[in-house]
Amino acid sequence: MNQKLIHASRILREDIFSLRGPEHCGSFLKLLARVNSMSARNAVLLYFQKPDTVMAAGYYVWKERYGRCVKKGEKALTILSKRGNMDDPSSLRTISVFDVSQTAGNPLPPGVLPGNSHDPQEYSLLLEAAVLASPLSVHFEEIPDGSSGYFRPIDRDIIIRSGMSLSETFHTVMREAARALLYERNPLQSEECRRRRAFEAECSAFALCSFFGFSSKEPAGCFDDLNTTEELLASFERIRSVCSRQINEVRRIRCPDIRN
Repeated sequence: MNQKLIHASRILREDIFSLRGPEHCGSFLKLLARVNSMSARNAVLLYFQKPDTVMAAGYYVWKERYGRCVKKGEKALTILSKRGNMDDPSSLRTISVFDVSQTAGNPLPPGVLPGNSHDPQEYSLLLEAAVLASPLSVHFEEIPDGSSGYFRPIDRDIIIRSGMSLSETFHTVMREAARALLYERNPLQSEECRRRRAFEAECSAFALCSFFGFSSKEPAGCFDDLNTTEELLASFERIRSVCSRQINEVRRIRCPDIRN
């Protein structure tokens, strides 16, 4: 087994458990949204090599697709191949990628990178796109109990409290959309499963707010009840999948010319 594969295996076997606590959890969730096209497993590997990774791709992808070259002297980041059985160590192989900060050349198309425009109009348009991107219809109403929003699986819609700030509204739309997506994958949930999915929805909303430049508080809670690599990766993968779906849908509405 080569040294890169040994190092990657150690990260997934040992270092990954540090992501359960507050010191790393928020930063990792932000990275998970930024590299949403990659597996959660590879997001974990990138986090422990370069936690500020924004967008990672191979040498020839940067050169041929984006017209950018890797800067001289930059050290490659290691991820694992998706080919074969990922649970069988003998089938794994390493792949070298580079973050956008390690490259130079043509500017990237608008909307490809995470954004923070500080433009209120842009935030309003992003909120409109988020509502349109929701898997269920979204309605704005007064909610007597003071909650910010909820989704109704039987009625197949999402209710959002009217009158909130742009950031709070965006967060709530994304959270309830995430909850709906997670519910659709497993509608027959135990109480423990529902709590886990509710937390994953909060994590997804936090990561999505960060990606699109909205302010948001880190999720209240952690992953301490997940005690194996497999459990952690499964939870991270559900969050990543929700983020990827929502990011791609919002991009499709706001920037239809982007090639994902």
